[in-house]
Amino acid sequence: MYTIKKKNRIKTQLQICYASGEQALLLDVDLDTYKILPEFQKLKERLGISLLDAQKNPGEADAEEAVGNAIIALFNLVFGEEQTADLLQFYNGNKSDALADVYVFLCEEIFPKVENAQEQLKEEIIAFANKMKNESI
Repeated sequence: MYTIKKKNRIKTQLQICYASGEQALLLDVDLDTYKILPEFQKLKERLGISLLDAQKNPGEADAEEAVGNAIIALFNLVFGEEQTADLLQFYNGNKSDALADVYVFLCEEIFPKVENAQEQLKEEIIAFANKMKNESI
């Protein structure tokens, strides 16, 4: 029997509140982990590299712009362009503040699930390769 497994999806929401506790934004996340995997890995790495570069070159406009662009690209992938615009508007365009608050959500909710999907895909590829190898013997 041939079995098809449902693709991994990340479906969750991120609630952003004012200091009073009143909800300001409710961002929906609906990601096909296999589909976003290659771009996600590139953007995560790009953000890490740009943050290190900005730390090594404090105050340098190009380094700060690279960080801002990496943040927006990652947010666009996770939240979509419209919700990213709403998020940045809430933070008055301050990308660093937005990242500082949202990064915990990314680390706890998004990164582990994407990394888990990456491991599952790797296992599926290895299993398929082994199956093909055994069938050709």
